[in-house]
Amino acid sequence: MYWPLITFATLCLAVIFGLLLTSFVGKIKWLLLAGGIALIALNIAGLFHSLRSLDIGRMFSPDNHISMDWNQLKNILNDPTVDPVALNNAVHQGTFHYFGDEGDISDAGRFDRYFLRVPPTENFLLYTCGFLFFRYCQKYEFVDPYRAAERGFGLCSQRSMIVSAILNIHGIPAEVIGLDGHVVVSAKYHGQDWVLDPEYGVSIPFPASKVVADPDLISTYYQKAGVSTERISELKMIFAPQGNGPYGRDYSKLFDRFNLAEELAYALKWGIPVFLLIPALPLKRKKDKKDGA
Repeated sequence: MYWPLITFATLCLAVIFGLLLTSFVGKIKWLLLAGGIALIALNIAGLFHSLRSLDIGRMFSPDNHISMDWNQLKNILNDPTVDPVALNNAVHQGTFHYFGDEGDISDAGRFDRYFLRVPPTENFLLYTCGFLFFRYCQKYEFVDPYRAAERGFGLCSQRSMIVSAILNIHGIPAEVIGLDGHVVVSAKYHGQDWVLDPEYGVSIPFPASKVVADPDLISTYYQKAGVSTERISELKMIFAPQGNGPYGRDYSKLFDRFNLAEELAYALKWGIPVFLLIPALPLKRKKDKKDGA
């Protein structure tokens, strides 16, 4: 993650442009000051505001519930010795599958109440994008695995991204792979290839290419996880070679593309307020000094 460097660079640019702006603003500098203070206050409030909704435990039926709280999950995510199977199980137990509009969160405020739309205290830019770019931001998928895990729910792609990103952080090669209707993780650990499905907590000790070539291999592992026979049949069709190419769709490039945008948004959430504050600072220009001499 490059967000500290991006944030530092953004703050430096904000100061530079803010100083340049002092030459052109007059009375509106107090308006800029008020806006900058308000945004900084919003950001500070976000430091004490969790991304995990207090209502998350009441959102779903008993067969789709979280059995691991955020602190427990965070400890596992931060454990450099965690293996792919344990991590896969932890993400399955510590997050929900949910990104729809129906059920318990069909109320008008569902996007904000359960943080499908990023709350303004977390990032006012992504929050604003939630109204402007409905397709991508109204129900936002985090690229940062810790933010995604803290919120605690998402599609199979969001949960798989958490597993893949954390494994890569700990030096275990992994990538998110999109099948025709599902998303899983391919990983290699101590010479063993794995297909990891955090949606069901299933870990399959075969390379993705072999599973796609022979979908019948998955049956035993999904049965052990308690997945219904009907769903297993659907998953076998999803894993089938037709429509998946040799390994399915590689989501890694897609996440890389959004990673920079997300980190930039988190840098700008501090850079923009600084930019607004600079013109109101009591800075004397050389011309002012000459006039007073």
